[in-house]
Formats: sequence, structure tokens, C-alpha cells
Amino acid sequence: MCIIDYIKRMKKKYLTPNIFLRFQLRNFKLPRFFLRSYKVTILPAFDAGFFSLFNNYVSHLVYAEPNEIIIPDWRLKNIKLETKIEWMHGKIISFCYGNHKDGNVFYKLFENPYPKIKNKIFYETNMMYHFADKILFATNYNQDKEPNLTALNSYNLYADNQYFPIFRNKYNNIVKKYIHLRPEIQNQIDSFFDKQLKGYFVVSAFIRCKGHALELKEKSPDIELWDKKLKEVLESNKIDINSNDWRFFIATDNDNAIEYFTNLYPNNVVYQNMTRLSKEQEEEYESVKNSLGHNTYGYELQHRKAADYSQYTLKNAIEVIFDVYTAALADTLIYTNSNMSTAASYLNPELKMIYCK
Repeated sequence: MCIIDYIKRMKKKYLTPNIFLRFQLRNFKLPRFFLRSYKVTILPAFDAGFFSLFNNYVSHLVYAEPNEIIIPDWRLKNIKLETKIEWMHGKIISFCYGNHKDGNVFYKLFENPYPKIKNKIFYETNMMYHFADKILFATNYNQDKEPNLTALNSYNLYADNQYFPIFRNKYNNIVKKYIHLRPEIQNQIDSFFDKQLKGYFVVSAFIRCKGHALELKEKSPDIELWDKKLKEVLESNKIDINSNDWRFFIATDNDNAIEYFTNLYPNNVVYQNMTRLSKEQEEEYESVKNSLGHNTYGYELQHRKAADYSQYTLKNAIEVIFDVYTAALADTLIYTNSNMSTAASYLNPELKMIYCK
């Protein structure tokens, strides 16, 4: 290598980033005392479902030190491929909740948890890493402090009658303090609830597609079991199933559930308008599962969307937020093991929860 090429390489490696950083700092109008007074921790995103990321972030907020601020980095370009399946494919297989142009997706959906950091340069560039005192491992679910937060471990969380109510209230206190939806999204949820659900006894349910069976210990509930649980809830609350006194909010990713319940209770069923898995897609999963002899990965709605970059949109995130936040407003939630169920449990710690098994 000649000396000229060596100098060019050194300039590119060392000089350019420093110039860019100095330019950023010069335009970064943040009170200096604020960052000096706090420990800055960065929590990068990873390739997973939306509420997997959400619960992970809230959990770290719950256990943050008194002087610690935790910054979520949900930029698509920084999504980490952590699982064996991702390594095999060499691409994202779950995170479809925004594209590269959307930047840090978290701040497109939620208000800034730390209003004193007002300049978006901090969130939309790697500047946050220059200020960081600590960078967390992307898939660190606080296993040491919250070992049952996610995946199959959450069965233990739901079954712990002593700790689960404490968990729900503890996490709810943090959400009320730090996590606030952007006004346009919150208004959409409030308007829907006021028009469709307010004044009724509301039962909600997370009816996931058959592909969700990979996250369940037991057999995925048949649609008839959901109906049985619904009837039990209404009966225990002395609600006549033939009356107009109740509403059933279905948060689902498949058309089968919508068709089944709207045929049974056409005047009582409520749901958001969105693209869902078709009957044909559900049958495709069943066919593959039967041929392999076991449940297989990649057939949930988020996986199908993640396979096509043109479907990476904030709309996907807003839809799943809408379902979980609305379901949490119900009187009773019928649920299975899911990060959506976990989130709903602490978004409304007074929500009665009935496991569908």
C-alpha cells in the first residue's frame, strides 16, 4: 500500500467521523447538565414481534437506577439478528413495523419518555452511542430480575397468583410515567372505544393464528373453546348472551376468527379493519405442519409481512398497538400465552384475565 492510500484510509477512519460528530454536537441544543446528571443506557431493538420489544423496554425502565435514562433504538438498520433461524436466512423475519425512512420507530409511535432531550438528532443518529454509559444486549429480557417476562416462561408469570398482581401494578406505574402514545394514535383508540364499546359490558380476546402454537406449551385452542370461554364470562356476570348489553372485541390476526364470531353474534362482535391471514394461508400452515409432523416457524402475520420489504410500515405497528390497547380497556380479557397478553395485563392492572386452555 502506498503512503497516499494509507493517509486516505486513516482520514476516512478517524477524521471524518470526528468532523461529523463535532457538527452534530454544535447543532445539538441540549442542556449540558441534563446528560451529565444521568447515566445513559441504550437498548437496541432486535428482530421480534412488536410487544416483545415493548415489554423488554418497559421492563428495563422498571428496574432502571434512579439516575438512569434508557433510550430505545428501534431503527431498522440496527435490528439485530439473534436467532438460529435468522442466521440461516440472513435477514429479518419478524420486525416489519417500519422501514429505513421511518428512522427510530419508537418515537414515531410514542411520546418522548425524556422531554428534556428535545433534539431528534439524538434519537435519529448514532450520537446516542457517543453519550452512552452502557449499551444493553439487544435480547436481554432482564432475565436476572424478571425471568418469566416472555416466551414460554410467561406461563409461570401468569400462574403466580402472588407476584402477577404485583407485576401488573409495578409495570403500570412505569407506563403511566414514561410511555405515552402519540396523540393521533391515542385519539384513534379513544374514538373507537367511545363509538363502539362505551356503555357495554366488554369482553376482549387475543385469538392468534394456528402458527402461534410455537409459543404455547399446550395445543392451540380451537375456535369453539374461545366461544365456550366467552359464554362462561357472560354467564358469570349475569349477562344474557342474546341481549345487546355486551360487546366482544376480537383482536386477531386471522379471518377465521372474525367470520366465526360475526356469524354467531352479528350484533355484538367488534374489531378493527385491517389485513389478516386468509383461510387459505391458515390452511397452508396446517398443510406444512402436518407434512413435517410438528409446528413450524414463519407463518404468522408478522412473518409473512417481514418477508416483503414493501410491507414494512408504521401501520403494522399501529394496528397491533390498537388491538392491545383497546383489548386492555375491556372488562374481561380471554387470552393465551403471548407478549400481547402480558402487555395488556399491566396496561390495565384492573382487567380481569381468563386463560383460554
